[in-house]
Amino acid sequence: MDRGRQVIGAVFAIAVNGRFGPDTTPADVAQFVASARAGYEEGDSIPALETEGLIRAALGEAELADNISPDVALGAELFVLTKILQDANPTPEQLNAFVTEAEQTAAEYM
Repeated sequence: MDRGRQVIGAVFAIAVNGRFGPDTTPADVAQFVASARAGYEEGDSIPALETEGLIRAALGEAELADNISPDVALGAELFVLTKILQDANPTPEQLNAFVTEAEQTAAEYM
């Protein structure tokens, strides 16, 4: 399962870096997470601080993910991936490009 988590983590990083620009602030990330959690009936099940930390880690503050358990990270990454893809509403071509990039990244971990 470690490989699967690594692949999901890599795909998560691709999606996060595609969604957030280089000038993203911690407040921007917190607002995104709060909005995403508010949009889901079971939003409280995803811990806000850990989710924010994972996003910020993918944006370059890697140490913020150091103390997040793998199970919490997996759930938060899948939650954020779903939200980013829903918000982007990609065309079939954009989705294919994303999947291709994800496959290439996954191949590096396999």
